[in-house]
Amino acid sequence: MKVDKYNKVFMNVFELPSTDGLPSLRYRESEKWDSIGHMMLCAALEDTFDIHLEGEDILEIQSYEIGINVLGKYGVVFD
Repeated sequence: MKVDKYNKVFMNVFELPSTDGLPSLRYRESEKWDSIGHMMLCAALEDTFDIHLEGEDILEIQSYEIGINVLGKYGVVFD
């Protein structure tokens, strides 16, 4: 399932032990999701889903939930 892959990216990049709290995760509200963590997240999303995020989309990903919507622009559908 794509949502499992998406969750795993967040867990790996931000070193989270579980999916608890992922839907409420937001940029700069987590110690690990700073500007460097953000670029690591975007690179991992690109690698995982074999896409190339445009600059405006990288900036738009400000939360876990928004990331799902942004990936939808690239044909990544979460069922």
